[in-house]
Amino acid sequence: MTEKSGYTAIPLEEPQVPSERDLPPYSEKPHYTPAFNTHECCYQHHQQRRKAWRKALIAVLILFLGGRFLFAGLSYFMMNTNFDDQYILIQFPGLGPHHEPEIGSPEVPYNAPPVPSPPESPVCEPTIKWNGPSELLLDPRDVTGLVFSVKGISVHGSVIIRQDTHSKDQAFINITNIIKLSEDSLQKEVDIKIDIIDDDYTIVVEAPSFDGPRPTQKCVKVDTIITIPNNTHFFRSLLVDVPNSWILAENLGGIDFAYVNFKTKNGHIRAKDISASITEITTVNGHIQGGYVVSESLDVRTVNGAIEINALVNPWADNVSVTAKSINGHLDISVNELKEKQILNLKAGSVNGGVVATVPDTYHGDFSVSTLIGYSYIEGQDITYIKKTRNVKVGYKNKKDDDDDDDDLYKKKMRKMHKRTMKKTKKCRHGHKGRKGHGDDEKSSQINIEAVTGAVELYFLES
Repeated sequence: MTEKSGYTAIPLEEPQVPSERDLPPYSEKPHYTPAFNTHECCYQHHQQRRKAWRKALIAVLILFLGGRFLFAGLSYFMMNTNFDDQYILIQFPGLGPHHEPEIGSPEVPYNAPPVPSPPESPVCEPTIKWNGPSELLLDPRDVTGLVFSVKGISVHGSVIIRQDTHSKDQAFINITNIIKLSEDSLQKEVDIKIDIIDDDYTIVVEAPSFDGPRPTQKCVKVDTIITIPNNTHFFRSLLVDVPNSWILAENLGGIDFAYVNFKTKNGHIRAKDISASITEITTVNGHIQGGYVVSESLDVRTVNGAIEINALVNPWADNVSVTAKSINGHLDISVNELKEKQILNLKAGSVNGGVVATVPDTYHGDFSVSTLIGYSYIEGQDITYIKKTRNVKVGYKNKKDDDDDDDDLYKKKMRKMHKRTMKKTKKCRHGHKGRKGHGDDEKSSQINIEAVTGAVELYFLES
């Protein structure tokens, strides 16, 4: 028996080797269970402490604001004993009351009567007739012009200028004034003054100005009718300047004026067939309408009103200028009876409104139509555009028998620009314009229409 026979053999457990089915595929990574991390535990405790501090700060802020409101309320009630009909108005820097009463304040109780707002315009009803002369007779042979004006405050008045076409025997200018007062105490404060200045009859109706910090119910109303005799065919000047009145000129086609000026405020101006070399029409808060025979220039301007005019070019005129401008108003301008050899300079502009201009097809020259907010439109024949966009259109209108090509047009434009440059250089060197007659060749018709808000339209129509 050998030495090994003295030992007892104990069988060992066979190791369990996993099969291929139990093994994970090669694409999967073995799961790894990390050990417990102490940093994550500290982070969670830190977040909990921050939330606790935030809640504490919000609670302190609420208590502070509540104490302020409570202290302010107690102070108000302690200082004001009569608070039954009042409301509490507590303001903090940067904060305002959410509900303000219509009437009342911390100093004025609710039961106080409301304070009426002052009227925008004084209420006036003039019914008392003025005791002064109501009719004036002027001999037109003594003067060559007429100036009528009203100084002071006149409410809702009117001025009518006309020619008497029925009575052939009348040889005087008749001025009829219908003046009414709101109080009899204003009888001595109204006067009419007549004078002859520079061969012009000057009639001034003086009315009180009613100056003062507070509105007044005193007023004067002036209605005037100016009648020119039938045998008057030429009048040098006609000027009308009245406040708060509308002006109407009718049946004046048989008179040729050298200068006409109508001016008013808070009133409309309407004229029919006024023939004048120079015409100026101005109003504020009113419209302008009518027909004008233009020999030299026509200037029409208004604020807060529309313009609708018909300009007839005088047959014997060489150079005619028409200007129309409005603020907060629409413009409708029509030019008629323009011959091919006549020069027209048309300027129209509106700040808040559209512009429509109509010009005869006999016009030939430059044109510029532009608007800031809106569109521009041009209709006509023989038109060449230099710039054509939705808002701006610039170009030139040729004659009907002008068949120049683009090269000839370009040469013509360059020639005109060269002449203008030479003219400016001559002015700079000599300090004055060139001799009379040298600039006649440079004159050409021009149309310039501008608008800020609104459409601009230009039509070349055949007569």
